[in-house]
Order: sequence, then structure tokens, then C-alpha cells
Amino acid sequence: MDVHTPSNRHLSRRDLLKWSGAGLAAVAAVPAAWSPARAQSPKRGGTLSLRLWDPPHWDPHLTISYKTHIAYSFTHSRLLKHKAGPAVTPGTFPIDGDLAESWTQPNETTYVFKLRRGVRWQPRPPVNGRELTAEDVRYSVERFLTVPGNVLATTLRVVERVEALDRHTVRFTLKEPFAWFLDMLAAPMAVAIVAKECVDKFTDLKPWESVIGTGPWMLDSYRPNVGFTLVRNPGYFLAGPFSFPAGASCRPRRPASKSSHIEKTFIWSTIPVAASSALTARGIVRLNTGIARGECASVSPSASSSSQAKS
Repeated sequence: MDVHTPSNRHLSRRDLLKWSGAGLAAVAAVPAAWSPARAQSPKRGGTLSLRLWDPPHWDPHLTISYKTHIAYSFTHSRLLKHKAGPAVTPGTFPIDGDLAESWTQPNETTYVFKLRRGVRWQPRPPVNGRELTAEDVRYSVERFLTVPGNVLATTLRVVERVEALDRHTVRFTLKEPFAWFLDMLAAPMAVAIVAKECVDKFTDLKPWESVIGTGPWMLDSYRPNVGFTLVRNPGYFLAGPFSFPAGASCRPRRPASKSSHIEKTFIWSTIPVAASSALTARGIVRLNTGIARGECASVSPSASSSSQAKS
């Protein structure tokens, strides 16, 4: 019977240095696998695929469903938003302007917002690209507070009145001091600014054809339980390039299960290659190059998703 006994040989300092050097030499022989991605200029083109859920309907003031509010985050703007990005400390929610260029608080119950000038609705009927005004904000907030069935109206229950002082100035008067007022306006599921013309034409905003906002994407088509198409808004009020999708198209795919998941394919306005490569290293993004006019990043929970770029 073989008997194995521990070795009495100890690892010498010389052997340790020799083996460490050999390991470093092996790593140096494959620098491409370890070197960080180099920054490159963003290029237009590519597709990003996500599988999400079918909205119950398209009226953000009549549902608390994130399935509707996620879609609206592409097409519509709010008065305020929370800052995002690498410079923001995790766990903090600093307030930033969206449609509001600036704001003041003359007293504990009064807030005055100055709107960005030159913001236009997406160029589709019945709004036809007209300029957004303070009256649009006033109408949207009033509808949010008074439309029957909006359970989120309680988030702004302290609002006594909202007034359009001129074309680009809105004043809120509260019933009492409310420290979270700005955060409520900035919340992703808060008051999306909608056009009165759309409500007048469609009675409510449930039809997908009523989804006309001032955001960076325009809803182009919708197939229930299959997918919807978003295209870039050429008149969006913020200048590019952006490091996030600025347009989208949809490639429908039925999952094997009977769930209501859908796949959406976002057309990236610009794709920072370094960022895409970093995500690739983390197993989040599959990066393909040489497709159409730019790099193509495909993000999908399933390994079977495909991607293609639009020129």
C-alpha cells in the first residue's frame, strides 16, 4: 500500500521569485486580454436589444405600472429630474432641471420655475412641433391631480394651485411646507408633461398614438404583446453626442413561455466604444464591430438575442 507523507522540502525565496517572474511574463505575453479599453470617439449606429414588458396602456396619469412609465421616460420630459452618472455619489439624489432651466423658492410654500426656451413638442399631429409653454406644465399638473383614477395624485396632494405667470414661468403654491416637493416632481413616475391637444383628440392618453412628448425618442409604432418602435427625435432640446440610446426600433420575438415579455431593439445615436468594451468585460454587453457605419452593442438577458445596425 502506498503511503503518502508530507514533503520536507520548503519553498525557498529564490523559487518564489523565479515562479513569480514566470507568471508575470505569461501575463505580459497577452496584453490584449488585460489592457483597458482605449477611449474612442462615439460613432452613430448599432442596436441595443432589451426584453421588457408590454404596457397595460399608454396613459401615465392613469396607471402606476412601471411598464408604461419606462416607455414614457424615452418619449417625455418632466419639470425636474434626478442627476445621474459617475459623478453622483451612490445613494444620493441631487435635483437637476429637465424642462426647468432654474427655480427659486421665495417662501416656504411657493416655488417659481423658469422653463427652457425653444423646447418643442415632437413634430406630429395634433401638436405638430409647437413650442412647449408654461401652460403645458400647468395643464399636466392639473390633470395629474384631478383625473379620476390617478392613485399617484397623493404624491402632490400639498399643491394648492399651479399658475402659468407667462409663457416660460410656472408658480406652485403649496398648502403647507413640504420638504420633498422637488423630489416628488423629479420622481420618474411623477408628472410627465403631456399635451392638451392629445387628450382632446383621444379623450385620454391610453392609445399609443397619443404618445407625443418632448423627450429624445418618438414612439413610431406599437404591436400589442410584440413590441414597439422608437425613433430619434431630431428636435430634442439637449445637444449630443449622448452615451445612451437616442433612437430605437423593435424586433419582435415571442419567448417560449406565455409571459408578456417583449424584446425591444434600441438604435444607439452614439456608442462610446470604451464604455461598451468595459461592459463586455463584465459580461453585460456583446460587442460586434464592422457592422454598417458603427459599432454594434447588443444587450439582452438571453444568449439568443441578435443585433444589427442601421445606417
